[in-house]
Amino acid sequence: MIKAAIFDIGGVVLVGRKGGRYSAVVKEVIARTATDSNADVEKFTRAYMGSFDAATAGSISEAEFLGRVSGAAGVSRRAMKRAYRAAFMVPNRVNAPMLSIARRLKRSGYRVAALSNVDSLAASPVRRLGAYKPFNPVVLSYKVHMLKPHVGVYRLMLRKLRLKPQECIFIDDMPANVEAARKLGFHAILYVNVRETRAMLEELGVRV
Repeated sequence: MIKAAIFDIGGVVLVGRKGGRYSAVVKEVIARTATDSNADVEKFTRAYMGSFDAATAGSISEAEFLGRVSGAAGVSRRAMKRAYRAAFMVPNRVNAPMLSIARRLKRSGYRVAALSNVDSLAASPVRRLGAYKPFNPVVLSYKVHMLKPHVGVYRLMLRKLRLKPQECIFIDDMPANVEAARKLGFHAILYVNVRETRAMLEELGVRV
């Protein structure tokens, strides 16, 4: 019996960025710091790409991440922090139909949770956009020091929910994350669009 649905955030509940997550943020940050600096785009890109996964996994601090990328861009940490957070706000929007599905599931008695790979700088604007509502628990990679598709983060979510994989639906837009969940026994759905997700939920006997 299915008792919970676990949602990815970026690419599922929060959508809108095109052309790749890394490159889009790099372009946004460079554009927003260009008036303050003759930034070396290639140097900044290398610093960002080299530090992003570590920041998302929480293995380096926010201050250390900012130090690396602001130094490469030739701007202050404060300017970089503002630009980085704005870069997550501008190109993204809440996927209202998916958020509505989560709310309907919750009203129907299902647990609804969120499992997201995100760094601390991005988590703040994502929270302001309302993308973490109505989920509980919300497991963020930088806080738990694990990234999807590492099996440990899925098992952590199961412990928090006190459920078995077979009792949970997992929805994510990244094939590797979906495959990892499926191997553990979750009912895993690769998010493509709202219509297909709704159809797959109904195939599992979950009316939305």
